[in-house]
Amino acid sequence: MVNVWSSIQKLFGSELNTDFSSILKQLEEKESSMQEGEEENSLNQKSASLLLELEHIKNERIKLRLNFYRFLLGTLILGGVSLALNWQIQMFSLKQERDKRESEYLAQFINEALDVNLEKRLRFAHYFRSLILSEDVKSRWDDYYQDLRIQALEGSSRLAVLKNKRSALLVKANLPSNEEEELRILEAEISQLEGSLPDDFLLIPENWTAEELAKPITSGVDFTWSDATRGGSRIPQTLEQRDNIILLAQELQKVKNQLNKPIQVVSWYRSELVNTQIGGKPDSLHLTGLAVDITVEGMTPEQLIKELDWWPGGMYPGINDLLQLDLRGYPFRVNDEL
Repeated sequence: MVNVWSSIQKLFGSELNTDFSSILKQLEEKESSMQEGEEENSLNQKSASLLLELEHIKNERIKLRLNFYRFLLGTLILGGVSLALNWQIQMFSLKQERDKRESEYLAQFINEALDVNLEKRLRFAHYFRSLILSEDVKSRWDDYYQDLRIQALEGSSRLAVLKNKRSALLVKANLPSNEEEELRILEAEISQLEGSLPDDFLLIPENWTAEELAKPITSGVDFTWSDATRGGSRIPQTLEQRDNIILLAQELQKVKNQLNKPIQVVSWYRSELVNTQIGGKPDSLHLTGLAVDITVEGMTPEQLIKELDWWPGGMYPGINDLLQLDLRGYPFRVNDEL
């Protein structure tokens, strides 16, 4: 701008100096102002650019963190899934190995499992149903054990009937030849059954549940184990007591069929403690399960004794219209109170 002005002065002279000096000054001020504006705009643009760059860096940091968290979470999930799968595979392998060893162990005792002796088979099943860990195999052994128990209980009931017949024959003074032969056959069968039946603990019900107590004492009778045990409060402890209860239930059913009336059982089996507490006789047949106290609506004990003259054991009238029936092995009648 100064060079231009010098050229003009040379052409037109100094008279232009005064007029154009002010103009030049204004132009210089304007130029300076424009330069300052351009610098300010440049600074603003740089500031905006820096802000955008900072925002971009911040977003990148957030992305990096998210990617890291995704990686970490994925690694944890993958590790957890892998751990769970490995555990499942190991457990399956262990189960396979356990079942294999159990089968190999059981194979060593196959002869005992097939033994003709019922007690051996029952003990074998009782042992292995407690030992086996596999639920499926354990369930099958338990079913087998229950089947064997039923067979043993049937044999036990049969033994009780035979012993009762033997007792009825032994009380007779002179037996005719046919009854002597019957007694000999009974003795042989009793001996055979006693040698094959297992101990009491294998046959007494393991859990006297409400369902177990509600079952009939034996097939063909209406009386339940709840009747015989006072609702489960007096549980028989031996197989002999249980068999006696079955035998008495069969005879008591004959009474019910004859009378065609409901029979209320007041007292049947008693433990020694209960018998002492209620003042029972030390040798009471309630202790063995062979005695029962009953009432029949509309009938006195005397009427019942007359009606049931065939009863094979003892009959006692008692207080409150009670009648005691027992299976002592021979008929016996008294008129005394219980």
